[in-house]
Amino acid sequence: MEREVVRVPLIKNRYGKGRVRVMRIHRDGAHHEVSQLNVKAMIEGDFARAYTDADNSTSVSTDTIKNVVNITARENTGLGTEEFCQLLAKKYLDLYPQVSSVAITAHETKWSRLSFGGKPHPHSFVLDSNGKPFVEATATRGGPSTLTSGVDGFYLHEGDPVRLGELRQGFQHHDPADQRPDVRDLDAGILEMVGEA
Repeated sequence: MEREVVRVPLIKNRYGKGRVRVMRIHRDGAHHEVSQLNVKAMIEGDFARAYTDADNSTSVSTDTIKNVVNITARENTGLGTEEFCQLLAKKYLDLYPQVSSVAITAHETKWSRLSFGGKPHPHSFVLDSNGKPFVEATATRGGPSTLTSGVDGFYLHEGDPVRLGELRQGFQHHDPADQRPDVRDLDAGILEMVGEA
């Protein structure tokens, strides 16, 4: 008895590369500034044949996705994170006609300058774990693109309720004479529509 093969339609497919690290050292004489991004690039498009017919001819390899991130970063060292993510999303659409939409997420790893003997060292840094700036950019071929940026996990410590009283303006949750520290976890983002891809 021959078995009937039932084909299930592929409704949606999305893949990409994450944890692509881009680190920049901005040198100004003996004074250095460090910035680091952890980028994830996800693409959607005409890749169904890779799943249904074992045909990878339209697929973009994940190493290629990573290389596009690194090359774009190298060619655009002066861009801020938002501009870099928007450019990167557009780059995938320009390079690969089979890609219909792109989602780029970048988290910045912040570094703080070390001090020795009360003086900031020109090129020594330590990881600053308070808050992680992020950017999410999406682009759709012939459709809208979006940009969201903000900060995750920022902790605000108010040690002096009297000094910060102006910020509270009637929204106090305890007596100003109470000197206990007030610690808040802040996740904030701003969504900006940027037009068509």
